[in-house]
Amino acid sequence: MDAMTSAARRLLAAPGADFDDEVERLATAVFRDALLAPDDEELPADQTFFELGLTSLRMVEVRERLEEMFGVEIATVALFDHPTIDGLSGHLVDLLSGAQS
Repeated sequence: MDAMTSAARRLLAAPGADFDDEVERLATAVFRDALLAPDDEELPADQTFFELGLTSLRMVEVRERLEEMFGVEIATVALFDHPTIDGLSGHLVDLLSGAQS
C-alpha cells in the first residue's frame, strides 16, 4: 500500500500533536464506530477486542478501515498479537514510522 492517506498525514502532523496519541485517538474512533458507541463514550484501551464486544467479522472490517485510513497493511495475525486498542495502536505507530522513513 501507499503511504498513509493525506487526511491522516495532516492530522498526525498537526502542530503539537503527539504522534502516538493521535494514532490511538484515530484508531479508537474507528473502534467506537464499529461498536456503534457514541463519540463521547470512553473505550477501555486495555480490554481485548472481544471483551469490548467485537466479533471476528467486525474486526476484519475494523482492520480494513484502519488500513484505508493509514495507508498501511495490517496482517491478520497482528489482531491476535495486539488484541487491544492500545496494543494495536502501538503496532500502527511502528508500521507508520516505517512508512514515513
